[in-house]
Amino acid sequence: MVTGLKSIHEARVGDTIFAGPVESKNAITGFKKITPYIFAGVFPVETDEYPKMKDAMEKLQLNDSSLVAEHEASPALGYGFRCGFLGLLHLDIVKERLWREHARDVIITSPQVTYKVLITGDKRADYPRANPELIEWDGRTCTYLWISNPEDLPKPGTYIHIEEPIAKVEMITPNEYIGNLMALAQERRGIFRNQTYLDTKRVVLHYEIPMSELVGDFYDDLKSLSSGYASLHYEPLMYKMDDIVKMDIRVAGDAVDAFAMMVHRSRARYLGGKICEKLKENIPKAQFAIAIQAAIGGDVVAREDISALRKDVTAKLYGGDITRKRKLLEKQKEGKKKMKQFGRVSIPSETFVNILKK
Repeated sequence: MVTGLKSIHEARVGDTIFAGPVESKNAITGFKKITPYIFAGVFPVETDEYPKMKDAMEKLQLNDSSLVAEHEASPALGYGFRCGFLGLLHLDIVKERLWREHARDVIITSPQVTYKVLITGDKRADYPRANPELIEWDGRTCTYLWISNPEDLPKPGTYIHIEEPIAKVEMITPNEYIGNLMALAQERRGIFRNQTYLDTKRVVLHYEIPMSELVGDFYDDLKSLSSGYASLHYEPLMYKMDDIVKMDIRVAGDAVDAFAMMVHRSRARYLGGKICEKLKENIPKAQFAIAIQAAIGGDVVAREDISALRKDVTAKLYGGDITRKRKLLEKQKEGKKKMKQFGRVSIPSETFVNILKK
């Protein structure tokens, strides 16, 4: 069979292939385009392995139509892909297949869900990658943007509001763990809807929880709090307007795009503190002090400091006046202050692996 397709990606699972005039045929119904629920950046551990990883990703997409991958470039991690997955399990399966079938070891950035951003005016030409959708809202022409990458979020003050996806969640648990799981759901901004008993020993808790709270360590916490007995099922329900902000992670004053994330304002301090602590443990010391900050715009919500390496400049001195030691220490202090002003921190690739790798 001869076709005019230039790439295998132009033919999707479910397409109808036939010979003859197009007008005389009807496409077979029943196939829907699969929509990813979560997104994450996938980068090779070694930047020069990108061509091999590109080949591996294309082969995976041949037999996994639900995997969406677009090329992405990061100043910190190099060339890679922005991938869409059906859920965390799908993400883990893709990562495992890249290793087992193609021997590709990868770094995966923090998973993000897709947010809907409402912006005034017709902005379709300005944001072609965000699948813009023109609507009428409150008597005005506006554009809905579908944002899954924090770097694509418009600047604060330029959009009207942000809507986050809400999931319908069912947690099946033995009776003795009901209190633990209800506390977990409430901590993750869940709204209780109902509970039904399967029998005298098991109950189903029905909640509405933001998808962004489920893509982190929710499942691990659920298993831990129930001694491994509880199970989880969720599916997308709706979009709801909330106070969503972009949180940047700054190292020595420079924002690191690989660590940027969109979070609810009430959770920013907690999540930012966790990342700052991890970075403090993994970034090596320099000749000057390094400030690690989690910030929302100009507001710093969490901070950790890495102290400077200090050379014993007084080691060669013996006896004499104490003022000689003080002069040397003051000179060292001035040098470090100048170094801090002009110095730049180079984050080792191992640090990204330790913090982002899943």
